[in-house]
Amino acid sequence: MSPSSTGLKSDPAESRTPRWRHPLLFVIVAGVTALVARTSLEWLPPDAQSAILAATSPTDDPTGQAGKSVSSEKRAAGQQGQPGQLRDIGNDILESPAGLRYLPGSADGHRLKHVLKHAADEPARKIHGVFDGDRQTILTVIDDAWRKSAKGGRDVQRESQNDREVVTVNLRRRIGYVGGQEGRRKQYPECRYLRLVLENKREVITAYPTLSF
Repeated sequence: MSPSSTGLKSDPAESRTPRWRHPLLFVIVAGVTALVARTSLEWLPPDAQSAILAATSPTDDPTGQAGKSVSSEKRAAGQQGQPGQLRDIGNDILESPAGLRYLPGSADGHRLKHVLKHAADEPARKIHGVFDGDRQTILTVIDDAWRKSAKGGRDVQRESQNDREVVTVNLRRRIGYVGGQEGRRKQYPECRYLRLVLENKREVITAYPTLSF
């Protein structure tokens, strides 16, 4: 018996494709399109491929803040071993990439502060070694001298002063000049040597440019 003969109206939905098929078809078409697009990218240069894939890749963070946070963490981690960068290993002890350590102490409150007093001239002092450059440059020069001292040779001289070791290294390049009253009298001669005073093998007491051994 037909629906019309019973007086019942047929449901138009029964004559249409079930609703679940349309989303599935969309997913299939989208997947095929993506596959074809990625395959076609093989003909492009690597840089162009990366740029297109990065621009079309989906993300769960529409603001882009999550990606920025991850990038910032990676940059911070990468800087720890960079020349002139110090890392805090606890108790306000700072360690350089070469393994030198700067501890609290001295009249300046911290050995690092004492070393950085040699970043500028002190005209009132009798003699004062002055580094060229900024903090990062200074710390890099000190690390360079420390690494070179480990190799020994004629450019390195060591001597003991009680419980301290004084290491003087010829870096064979200008690293600063002689300041203070003596430096002014001699027209601020350049320095190629670095003097490093240590305790416990690698704890920096001071470091400064000097004229010679």
